[in-house]
Parts: sequence; C-alpha cells; structure tokens
Amino acid sequence: MEDKITFKYGDMTLSGVLHTPEGASGRLPAIMVLHGFGSNKESGNVHGPVKMLNDWGYAAFRFDMPGCGESDGEFGRVICQEQVEATQAACTYLQTRDEIDPDRIGVLGSSFGAAVAIYVGGVDKRIACVVSSGGWGHGERKFRGQHPTKEGWLKFTIML
Repeated sequence: MEDKITFKYGDMTLSGVLHTPEGASGRLPAIMVLHGFGSNKESGNVHGPVKMLNDWGYAAFRFDMPGCGESDGEFGRVICQEQVEATQAACTYLQTRDEIDPDRIGVLGSSFGAAVAIYVGGVDKRIACVVSSGGWGHGERKFRGQHPTKEGWLKFTIML
C-alpha cells in the first residue's frame, strides 16, 4: 500500500510516500529511507530499500528533502543540519500515524542520506535504529577529491 502525503517542516511542505506491507495489521515499526545528495524520493537507491523493508514487514517512508523533488525549498540548497531537521519533522509526522509504532522508527540512508541518518540518529533519541550505506562526513573534502583541479573546483562551486 502506498499513501502519498505531505507534512510540514517549518514553513515548508515536504512530499512523501508511506509504504505499508500488504495485509499488515496493528502498529508497525517504520524506517525512513533518505535519498542522497542531488537526488529525491524517486531514485533507485530509495525504491530498492523500501521494497525490501516492506517485504520484511516494516512500514517504509520515503520523502523529498527541502528543495528536492516535490518538496518546497530552494532548489540546490543542500545543508546537512536542515536535512537532519527535516528528517526529525518526518519522524514527528510518522509518530502521528495510527499504523506506525511511535517507539520503533528508524532511519536508513545512502550517500549523503547516510551521513544525515547517522547525524539524526545521534541527536534524536526517538530514532530506534540507523542504517548507513556509503555515507560521508566531510563534504568539502569529499567534493574537492572529486574536483581536484582549480578549474574543476571553480566549475563545481559555480554550479552549486
């Protein structure tokens, strides 16, 4: 089952989809599946884990971070702390859902979503578990490694 929803993060409206396993009953544990840098809730590295989690009996929640996909926000503005806060807003939203066990909500992310998952798991006691796949912790060092020349770095920062 898919339920397309919106929820609030400050003044912004974020877009998400809650997936629950067919035939599920009672309050389910849920995992928020975070997309990576420059991506959105429709990417393959989000849909794959959502399906796997549903097959295992978990509810799975994918959503667009601010400025990504169908969510409000400045396009291309990717600030770790804001994504952590948006994930906390997603958790708050999930805790209001009747089909979700509010004490069993976790987070899974890949790439930048993995870094956000670790961060939110470290600062929010409501997060029951964290799965981090291919995360990174120092953004400038990572991107400078991908754009090692002066010209490459300039082109990348102008693009940002």
